[in-house]
Amino acid sequence: MSGKLPPDWMASLNQRVIRQTERARSVPFFTALPGPVRDALADHLVSRQYGKGQRLRGVVPGSTEVHFILSGCVAERATTAGATTLRFRGADSILGDVEIVDEKARTAAAECLTTTWTLSCSLPRMRMLADSEIAIMKGVATNIAERLMNNERVYANYRRSPIQRVCTLLLELDRTSGARAARPPGAPIEVSGPTQAELGEALMLSRATIENVLAEMRMADILRTGHRRYSVSRPGVLRALSEGKPPTPGAADAGPPLPPLP
Repeated sequence: MSGKLPPDWMASLNQRVIRQTERARSVPFFTALPGPVRDALADHLVSRQYGKGQRLRGVVPGSTEVHFILSGCVAERATTAGATTLRFRGADSILGDVEIVDEKARTAAAECLTTTWTLSCSLPRMRMLADSEIAIMKGVATNIAERLMNNERVYANYRRSPIQRVCTLLLELDRTSGARAARPPGAPIEVSGPTQAELGEALMLSRATIENVLAEMRMADILRTGHRRYSVSRPGVLRALSEGKPPTPGAADAGPPLPPLP
């Protein structure tokens, strides 16, 4: 197999860099900051790309960085009182937000499930900036509050049926992929990163339950699955199932009969 790079590899790289630059300009945390504060923070940020399987945090104690995720899917595992929880973090997430305001907070391990772009800043520098600029501290606090509410909605709504919870998580993974804005309305949803076992771990559902839910969705021609990939051809139906509503297929969602809601 040839090790030569394709002739247009530099152009492809430049396009990826341009896309990530555009994403950085639209991150809510940055757009909410006053211009001078945003410029001061930008002087301390470094753009980085990480490959699948690379660790972002929890590698070497004392070398922790804060990461603003621009695109990709990251598995973050936090341990509290001996129990470990898995959460998927994507575009607009801040890894290390709690540690900015709480020096005693334990670092959560974070691993890239897909190619991931971030803007990174050393934790000590981020703390200094937050202490000196109230707008940055307010932005960090807002991010923490929104993340906690989102975790309740996506991961901890145990009263919902397994199919509702799986559909909600797939929609959340699509929302935070960083590619949703470039997709035409009604286009298929493409989610990549987590394994079925990781979906079950995040939702605290057994692997058998996850497999049964995905099998139902495949039989109804809502979903196609591959290795760490989930393609939803009928996004309107997926949303209806996540809300516990009887789906009403339209022209874009035509297909075989849908699985009954539990």
